Amino acid sequence: MRSSIFLALLAIGLAVASREDFHSFITKYNRKYVDQAEYEHRFAIFEQNMLRSAKLSQQNQGSATFGVNKFADLSEDEFRAQYLMPPTFFNEEEAKKYATEPVKTADTSCSPNPTTYDWNSCGCIGAVRNQQQCGSCWAFSTAETVESYCELAGAPLEPLSVQQMVDCDTTDQGCNGGFPYQAYQYIQQAGGLETEAEYPYTAEGGTCSFNAGEAVCTVTGYQNINGETGLYSQTSSSNGGPVSICVDASSWQTYTGGVITTCGSTIDHCVQLTGYTNYGQSGAYWMVRNSWGTSWGEQGYIWVSIGQNLCGIGNSATVPNVQVLNNNNSTGSTGSGSTGSGSTGSTSTGSSSTGSTSTGSTGSTGSTGSTGSTGSTGSSTGSSTGSTSTNNMVVDEIIFEEERPQVTAVSSKTRSMIPMSIGGAAFVVVMVVVLGAIYMTRRERTPTFESRL
Repeated sequence: MRSSIFLALLAIGLAVASREDFHSFITKYNRKYVDQAEYEHRFAIFEQNMLRSAKLSQQNQGSATFGVNKFADLSEDEFRAQYLMPPTFFNEEEAKKYATEPVKTADTSCSPNPTTYDWNSCGCIGAVRNQQQCGSCWAFSTAETVESYCELAGAPLEPLSVQQMVDCDTTDQGCNGGFPYQAYQYIQQAGGLETEAEYPYTAEGGTCSFNAGEAVCTVTGYQNINGETGLYSQTSSSNGGPVSICVDASSWQTYTGGVITTCGSTIDHCVQLTGYTNYGQSGAYWMVRNSWGTSWGEQGYIWVSIGQNLCGIGNSATVPNVQVLNNNNSTGSTGSGSTGSGSTGSTSTGSSSTGSTSTGSTGSTGSTGSTGSTGSTGSSTGSSTGSTSTNNMVVDEIIFEEERPQVTAVSSKTRSMIPMSIGGAAFVVVMVVVLGAIYMTRRERTPTFESRL
């Protein structure tokens, strides 16, 4: 007993950070402090975090590691204020009021292995994103799970707008927290979500500028998932999928990898559960996609031991029913009446989307069902006036991780300012001809300026 205590104390003592460790951290994460006083303050916090990390590693019996990462110079209070939500009690009864029928996707070609499966392999999980210093995790968890089920319903996999929910969902609190079940209700009432490209993320609250004509997928209801048994049932079924979960992430600040085996239970963060490893066997764990960038944890993921409801992982879990909008590939929806392989696509019951009219695209009369299905004819009026081509953009063209350069996508709002009509194009051609003629005339009359042109 004494020897084990001694070894634990020794490990913690060895974990005391040195100036060299701190300098390596500063170099790796490009930290810049305004003066010597701030430097010393951050170094003191760094030391405290390394001691805390050593204790967490010891508590997790070596199965998970904690240490130097990009959050290592933030105090616990700073980290909570910048990256977590205020500790909240999930109101299960309130959530149940709006829950609908169990969610099942269209029959997919994906067949989860009962022991180990990650929905990334099915192609319905996007890249790890970075919420930055904004407590918008609830909106990321919502958007990520909705886009997964939209892909399973036949839509292209593309990031959906988190910022739309931060700006426009008045029930939730933007950068100060919220819950996916409330966000589902907002999406359903608003008429859908735009893409990240159309309504990009700013990591701060702003004025709502949602354009219903740009919405590509909507929510028609959602279902609560009960406990770890429910999580397994949803993620191990061929007509299931990933799950939005809200957890206690107060101990995750300096996590660097491995399977965590100890955790709190006060909900302060929302993420996406994408699969499981070794279910029913020793060392089983859930695979959880976070929104703190790829430099954190297991390339943006954390592994949570199965069997103890760690972090309250099964206490606030939901999945949405979705319906694809403005999509040339499918109008199928998940949930009851969803499209299936070889089955008739469901008829869109939402409003007949007008889409956007940029690029002179011709109006469609309703999109077809997903591959292998007869498909629907869209809304009964067929009044869609055309949609932009952003529905087919490649996910990797939008970069969320802080380690990579930011790419600003050109939205249809910007493109609509470009004169691309036939008349505008003709005008440009005429002007080119006229200017060319003037240029040739000037060239013949003033050859001494030729070198300047």
